[in-house]
Amino acid sequence: MKRGCLSGFFETVGCATVLVVAAAAAWIFRAELTAGYRGAVAEFQSPAVDSAVVAGIPSSAALESAERREAAIGSPNGPSFVVFSADEMASLVDARLDSVARRALDSIRVTIEPDRLTVAGQLLTDVFGRDLLGPLARVIDRREPIRLSGPVRVRTPGVLEWQVDRFSVHSFPFPRVAIPGLINRMSGKSEGVLRISVPSAVGDVRLRSEGVTFYRRDD
Repeated sequence: MKRGCLSGFFETVGCATVLVVAAAAAWIFRAELTAGYRGAVAEFQSPAVDSAVVAGIPSSAALESAERREAAIGSPNGPSFVVFSADEMASLVDARLDSVARRALDSIRVTIEPDRLTVAGQLLTDVFGRDLLGPLARVIDRREPIRLSGPVRVRTPGVLEWQVDRFSVHSFPFPRVAIPGLINRMSGKSEGVLRISVPSAVGDVRLRSEGVTFYRRDD
């Protein structure tokens, strides 16, 4: 197709398609949705993006700059904290995200909001596993827009834990109860979170619109 299958499908069929997608999602996640599908979807609709928020794009130059900051905070006489720009954080995500999950994503962009990291890009559905989408696999392309968002914390020395609580493919937001299973499929693990490697000297992380701050760990 010359454009995303979901986009053309929604334009052509309209409301009927919404019902088909909702029914397919209910079938896929029927075990998880016993607590109420409607409330979950309503709660986790992706919020409008502030036009002032800058999207970070990975680059070799930004990665080199980010690695210099990491080296600084890891040195014995280094600063107590360092701040990464959106481009630098995007480059760290691009280079350090769980390798299995990273292979399922392409053309990523990173936005930073207070206490929240958002990654948008293209989901490579064949890598992710089209079978997980059940009937939806018939109406999606091999590449579909994806948006992942959630808070980040230091899990253990050397690891940031990204707790994704919003997960949408194209324009369809999955309910919260389904997200851990989707993340496990992406990461190849069973903890329902994604990991980003950082220096072991990092003890805390703070996300603000102007950047991401790594704080030195107190030994």
